[in-house]
Amino acid sequence: MPELARSLTPASLSVDLLSGRSHAPRHHHKPLYRAVLVDAAGTFLIPSEPVSDVYLRYAKPAGCTLGHKEVLHRFRRAYNMPWSHSPLRYVGDARPFWSFIVRESTGCSEPEVHEAIYEYYARAEAWHVAPGAVDQLRRLKDAGLLLAVVSNFDTRLRPILRQLGVEGLFDEVVVSAEVCAEKPNPVIFDAALRSLSAAAVARGTASALPFAAAAAASPAAAAAARAASAICASLPPPRDFRPLAPEQVVHIGDDRRNDCWGARAAGMTAWLWGADVHSWGEVADRVLHGERDEEEEEEE
Repeated sequence: MPELARSLTPASLSVDLLSGRSHAPRHHHKPLYRAVLVDAAGTFLIPSEPVSDVYLRYAKPAGCTLGHKEVLHRFRRAYNMPWSHSPLRYVGDARPFWSFIVRESTGCSEPEVHEAIYEYYARAEAWHVAPGAVDQLRRLKDAGLLLAVVSNFDTRLRPILRQLGVEGLFDEVVVSAEVCAEKPNPVIFDAALRSLSAAAVARGTASALPFAAAAAASPAAAAAARAASAICASLPPPRDFRPLAPEQVVHIGDDRRNDCWGARAAGMTAWLWGADVHSWGEVADRVLHGERDEEEEEEE
């Protein structure tokens, strides 16, 4: 047994337990995570209609004469304006903020129009889940990872997820209006880390040191590693019951400032949707198997 233990200790050569091939160690880090955070709107949840279509459907009967391009331009300008009424845009149900956005976007001041648009975006029909997201996140969950939504949103988010039948997919839902912190403030990511750490201690997560690879220093050690792999294959995957460390968490979102800068400021990895990752299958593959360097790609 001491010889077997020594053979599984990191050394100058590593071995692929499935093929038995040994190779020189890589000089890059292949990340293997215990938890995945996802942004809601624009990443996991996609609006069913362009915002200008929705706003004009309700505002035109009230006298709005603007075109789609103008409404969209005004919407973006209003959304990016500093919100002077409070440090946070999403306070509680955030009705005052969204009323301001509708008024600035359409020029319409009627409260009934504001409320109709607000209620539309509270319903499941206003949203659909990004293609492939549910299947691939279930794949990660089945592999033992913890999942959470981390979103700048108001109190409508939980009911929306519930109506779409996906709330149970996540171990935690962290909403800025509930934790009183908005991305890119790392406080919201710290809140997610604390919540998921409690789940990790209670239920365990995928181990950060999987049996999928081992180090060996000789052909004999490689054979011993393959024998150990055969034994381990019949056992349940190891569980890690320690609290999460920030570097064991990756966040995926579509906003470079809010999602990437915020998560990285909290010590986490962050992938920008549409740039670093382009599909939920790619997300799952990178989370489970790490990143391949150029040398590996050339070998293939």
